[in-house]
Amino acid sequence: AVPQEVTPLITATSAALTLKNTIIIDPLLGGLLATVGSTVGGTPFGVTVLLNGPAPIGGAVIVLSSDNSAVTVSASVTVPTGATGSTFTASTTPVSSQVTANITGTYAGASAGFSVTLVPAPSSFATRGGYDD
Repeated sequence: AVPQEVTPLITATSAALTLKNTIIIDPLLGGLLATVGSTVGGTPFGVTVLLNGPAPIGGAVIVLSSDNSAVTVSASVTVPTGATGSTFTASTTPVSSQVTANITGTYAGASAGFSVTLVPAPSSFATRGGYDD
């Protein structure tokens, strides 16, 4: 696995001929995607880990982190052997003002991530249209 795209030069030589070719090797970790760009704090949301190819034997263990305690992710998620992706649920806590969290996944030196915005739940006053029952 490589942490970023690499383009090694491959050379084959015989007595009469030399062939050169460059190949592109992508990192196995292709992306980390959320089902939402923003959500109400306290509402869980789905996350998908994508690989650029099948996970190796034993699976690919993606280490996860969040830079904001309002969004909680597991310490890691495993993409099973041969699979190219896996999904999991991120938890959120209610917030009193809008906050943004950056979620990152790391595998074999490569990282991918996304940002999600949490907004406060509407107040009961706003939900009822401003009228008391």
